[in-house]
Amino acid sequence: KTRILGYGEMKYPFIEYMSYRLKGYGKQSYSFLKILENQVEMMGTNISEVIKKEHFNIAVKKVSMGNSITSINTILRINFLEIFEEINGVEDILKKDPVRVYERMDYKTKIYYRNQIKEISKKTKMSEIYIAKKSLELAENSYQKLVNKSENKEDNAKSKDYMNTSLELQESINKDSVNERKLDIIKDNNKIINLKKSHIGYYIIDAGKEELLSTLLNKKIKFISKEKKSKIYVFSVFIFSLIFTFILAFYMYSQINNILISIILGIFVFIPVQTAVVQIIQYLLSKIVVPKMIPKLDFTNGIPKESTTMVIIPTILKSKDKTEELMKKLEVYYLANKSENLYFALLGDCSESTAKDEEFDKEVIEEGLKQVALLNEKYSQNGFPIFHFIYRERQYNKKEDKYLGWERKRGLLTQFNEYILKNEKNKFKINTINQQELPKIKYVITLDADTDLVLNTAFELVGAMSHILNKPEIQNGIVTKGHALMQPRVGINLNVSHTNLFTKIFAGAGGIDNYTNAISDVYQDNFQEGIFTGKGIYDVEVFSKVLKQEIPENTVLSHDLLEGSYLRCGLASDIMLMDGYPTKYASFMNRFASMGNMYKKPMASINFTWNSYISICVRNFNTGIFKKRRREKTKNIYTTYCRCKRRNI
Repeated sequence: KTRILGYGEMKYPFIEYMSYRLKGYGKQSYSFLKILENQVEMMGTNISEVIKKEHFNIAVKKVSMGNSITSINTILRINFLEIFEEINGVEDILKKDPVRVYERMDYKTKIYYRNQIKEISKKTKMSEIYIAKKSLELAENSYQKLVNKSENKEDNAKSKDYMNTSLELQESINKDSVNERKLDIIKDNNKIINLKKSHIGYYIIDAGKEELLSTLLNKKIKFISKEKKSKIYVFSVFIFSLIFTFILAFYMYSQINNILISIILGIFVFIPVQTAVVQIIQYLLSKIVVPKMIPKLDFTNGIPKESTTMVIIPTILKSKDKTEELMKKLEVYYLANKSENLYFALLGDCSESTAKDEEFDKEVIEEGLKQVALLNEKYSQNGFPIFHFIYRERQYNKKEDKYLGWERKRGLLTQFNEYILKNEKNKFKINTINQQELPKIKYVITLDADTDLVLNTAFELVGAMSHILNKPEIQNGIVTKGHALMQPRVGINLNVSHTNLFTKIFAGAGGIDNYTNAISDVYQDNFQEGIFTGKGIYDVEVFSKVLKQEIPENTVLSHDLLEGSYLRCGLASDIMLMDGYPTKYASFMNRFASMGNMYKKPMASINFTWNSYISICVRNFNTGIFKKRRREKTKNIYTTYCRCKRRNI
């Protein structure tokens, strides 16, 4: 049925548009226009008035929409984080941190601190402001003890140096920004611990959380130690694997009724069962344990002089094209992480050869020097040059019966560290780094040839290493607390992940996650240690102090796990590097084999069992079970190898 509209039901936009269309037809539409006018007059108005009102209404809506869009743009430019921090009561308390570290942290770490306080508040049913005040009170008490201890020192010879250090630290605290280098002046572990205890975050996210909860609840609170967690984890894997293996072996026995074959099958099944058990336990832990974030300082405005860093690519160079490609990569890294006190170097290692010199050595050196000169001229600055090139000289290796770089990549890094620390003279064939003009390098970011240092990643890595809670503490020749080495999360380049069907299947989702957050990692979340894979940042002085002459020559090829264990590698899962990926199965297997190959050719005579044993021992370093005797365990492994070789096992 057709419904007839009443006089007041015609809308002004319809009348205005209908009038406009009818007038477009000229005389032919006169009769229809007349009917429209009559209908409009029945509504108590006329077409002219309707058109005026409609045009006015459209103009008002246009102005209103324009104002709305302008307001949205204005709102987007407002920094709500700053507004929140100004009105937040907890933030005001945290800013009173005695060592003034909190105000220099990045916003992610500040949010992490506040969220931890919120979690404590939920568990204790106490106010967040009260918890923050108690944390500040504990930090101030610790700082006051540190100051009083330096003031009451009686030994003049020792007190003078210690007092000067304390006064320098106090002066730096009174300034707008803390000179982080002043915190490093105190070398003794006890004094480093006291400085950490003077930071408010020590009681919120670190070991001081036990003391904070004990103070809040008026009772002794004790967390499970990392060593105990490690034992529980390892023995759980072993026991559950044993149980499931026994069940499978018993089932086999019930089917074939042969105990010998059942035992043999059980032995073969044990390792696959253990792998499945590890995956299940790690999955459950990832769902139970909340991901831990490594605190960082905010260096987005530039890296300070006391945290001067050098980015390096240690790799074997065989052609000038490869040299040019890598130097251009360093240029891209510089543009993506432009800052003072950040330098870049290509560490060219020489390949294996039967001769001391190869024909391509000369062209590699010439191309390297040429690219360095061009880049330093293009991005010239007063003072120390930004870009550098190093190329090693081959040495004869009796065990390899070839000419190659001393200790390969590990030797290259060791020689480079000692040179920039000014502990040794130049041992390189070509070196553009002038040791006399070289500023004090605090950190080194090492990358693989196919790894990309993405936008602002260098600032985040240096900021993480510079945070007071991450300062390494050395005991018995190894780092026991803090981190002297950090491994960021490694993603796959977007273009590489879509190269062919193989990379689409195995490489996973490529590219950068714009909402990168800390992700779960069993070792970092539960044992506060990660596994180093050769791409990350390390403290040069600590690296040299701990690992210099620690590993015998001609013994270790894949050194990443050992370095991560000695230096207590931390996994910064909220910082990303982009990496390449093999495009063929053969290259993938070669890469996988080289990652698992712990030893050089002279050790290849050892059977698979001993290699597996060694690898398991090295990996167990990261769980903390062997942490107190890592050096002894390593020496025992070498001793075991030597005995096996003498017996021709």
